Amino acid sequence: MKLLRGFFALLIGLAAFHVVAAADICSRIPQIKVLPFKGESGLDANYDAFMNAGTSAIPCLIRTVIDTRRMRDPRSEPGYPGIHVRVGDVAYFLLADIAKTDFVFLLPPRVQKQWKESGVWAYFNFVQRKSNREWFQRRLKVWYGTGLSQGRGITTRWTGAAVACF
Repeated sequence: MKLLRGFFALLIGLAAFHVVAAADICSRIPQIKVLPFKGESGLDANYDAFMNAGTSAIPCLIRTVIDTRRMRDPRSEPGYPGIHVRVGDVAYFLLADIAKTDFVFLLPPRVQKQWKESGVWAYFNFVQRKSNREWFQRRLKVWYGTGLSQGRGITTRWTGAAVACF
């Protein structure tokens, strides 16, 4: 019985540590130098830390999508004139990688249409306005809360249903 109690105490302690560590991890976003292609690891220790944290990092990433501090673009793609990568952008890139979901599924239909024509520029153009970043954060919160409350987790299986709600 004592062994079982000790085991449960250890489990609770580890879970609490994992939550605290996941909350603190978002301070590492500006340190990311490389956003690898999906599934790659070993190229950037900070990126790998997010992938290892998994879904426990999603709440802090959602909180961070409104962070407009500039940072070096860790993507391997060329940038756009007048578009600066922000900490909040990288937070969303990480969230999409962790959730293994379509990058544009929660963006407004007009932005999804622009995406088909001009790629990631449509996202950057949309989030240049502070109010759009805030709107996007609210939408991510609903998406995250809906998935967990319905026991679905964070997968692409229910993203179609989430989009239909908006």
